[in-house]
Amino acid sequence: MKIDSKKVMAITFGVFMVEGMIHYNIGKNSKSNDKKYVIPPAKDLLKAAVVVSVFSFITSELVSKYANE
Repeated sequence: MKIDSKKVMAITFGVFMVEGMIHYNIGKNSKSNDKKYVIPPAKDLLKAAVVVSVFSFITSELVSKYANE
């Protein structure tokens, strides 16, 4: 079975961005009783998206290489 690295990257990106937003809100709300869930400011969101994209790409390449052996 051939692994589609683009699908792996897209799925990994989606899952890890959701996880990142959860972690962001946990940190933002850690000292507060007010548990609002928010999206980070655009600059921070873009930074997170770049980091997640890089690691999603690395993951997709590794999965494609080793799963297809």
